[in-house]
Amino acid sequence: MKSESQVLAVAVWAGLLTHIADLRDIKGDAAVGRKTLPLAFGDITSRWILTFLLMPTALYALWLGDVIAAAPTTIMALHVFLGYRLMHHGNPRYDHKTYMIYTYIFCFILATIAAHGSNVKIPGGLWGYVERSIKSTSLV
Repeated sequence: MKSESQVLAVAVWAGLLTHIADLRDIKGDAAVGRKTLPLAFGDITSRWILTFLLMPTALYALWLGDVIAAAPTTIMALHVFLGYRLMHHGNPRYDHKTYMIYTYIFCFILATIAAHGSNVKIPGGLWGYVERSIKSTSLV
């Protein structure tokens, strides 16, 4: 049951954030008549939608699917970095690199789920370590 909810959570996450790919070639998409998020709402508005609407929704899906628990610090930090890159857009090459970072995050999430299911210690699961350390430390 847990693995099915994780697969669903990652699928929702990927589906919501896949629009990042559309930022790379807005002119080309317009030339061939594609209907993409940046063409429907404009470049800047699309970046705001992705960063402040779709990304939090995608993270919520990962939380519901118990994916974030595997490496919460790292997953959140990667999304903050991704949001930063989305909001500080440059040229199509910069946007392509941002899209590639999105794909690397996808791969990291899959690897994290696999490692977490195997009870492997995950770098970046720092908060869990801090919680365990606090509980095991006696100040009395």
